[in-house]
Amino acid sequence: MFQRIGYGALAILFVFGLLVVDARIAFDQRGDDFFARLLNRGSLVPVACAVLAGAAALELAALFRRAGMHPSTTWATVASVVIAVSPWLSAAGAFGFGPLGVEAVQLQFCLVAMAFLISGFMHIARSDVAAGLRDLPATWLVISYAGVLTSFLTLLRTDIAIPGPDGAWVILGFLAVSKASDIGAFFIGSAIGRHKLIPRISPAKSVEGVFGGIAASCAVALFFLYLHKTTALPENPLLPGTAAQQLALQTRTVAHDLSVLFRNFSVWQAVVFGVVMSVVGQLGDLIESLFKRSAGAKDSAHVLPSFGGILDMVDSPLAAAPVAWFLLTWLWKVA
Repeated sequence: MFQRIGYGALAILFVFGLLVVDARIAFDQRGDDFFARLLNRGSLVPVACAVLAGAAALELAALFRRAGMHPSTTWATVASVVIAVSPWLSAAGAFGFGPLGVEAVQLQFCLVAMAFLISGFMHIARSDVAAGLRDLPATWLVISYAGVLTSFLTLLRTDIAIPGPDGAWVILGFLAVSKASDIGAFFIGSAIGRHKLIPRISPAKSVEGVFGGIAASCAVALFFLYLHKTTALPENPLLPGTAAQQLALQTRTVAHDLSVLFRNFSVWQAVVFGVVMSVVGQLGDLIESLFKRSAGAKDSAHVLPSFGGILDMVDSPLAAAPVAWFLLTWLWKVA
């Protein structure tokens, strides 16, 4: 457990550092040329999403091969990366339109349709025609899981109505709420878990852990909401005089920025957001466990000790990202 906590803390520091650098690069953009618009909508975060999509595609294809399926791994990986990065390019106007609206999502699904068709052509060219009904759907599933789901994580950074540095902090708020569920479920399940959830798929998960994850996500969402509301500055703040006052003002400003995702949330929306992110995230975890169980694997890969592969670490945020984007931009219109 201590090794898991230690590596988990390092992973959190790495992600936070990545978001800080991404926000700083966006803050420094002043022009209106394509590259300035591109970097204003993200830099390290979209690149990290592209790497994540490629790694997830490779790991998922490897699991399928263990289960006797043979997806087109190279093509599925390339298609996943392109689909995952497309919202970043559309946000900067690379395709002639801006990010606010359905255009970015329409582009994603046009790319998905083309990727599916090309996959079909590639499998037609294979000599083993009898395996087509097995291998072609496997390729499609890799592209859908690794590419489409990750693209919504990119959308959360680039397709939000608050571009610039604040887009990075939207990702921070989303990841904090969704991953809090994993942490709460792990500790509560380890401490008091007695009733197995679905042991044939994930023997370690318990009913108590499910509710612990929901409670943790709700607590983090409410904390971010409280932080944002209590750190708002008055319209005409007094300029600080002493060094201590200046530090206090800077700290308050930073805290307000970090919690910007919740700027238009009500209390009930924060609670619902926490519940939904936790439930969908835990469902995503179970889906990935189903893949591993079908392939007879304990972990999707061996990237980080005590955690496993990339899919093992990001399965819940990947599943929650499309739902979060829908809630924030369309249903509630709070971002």
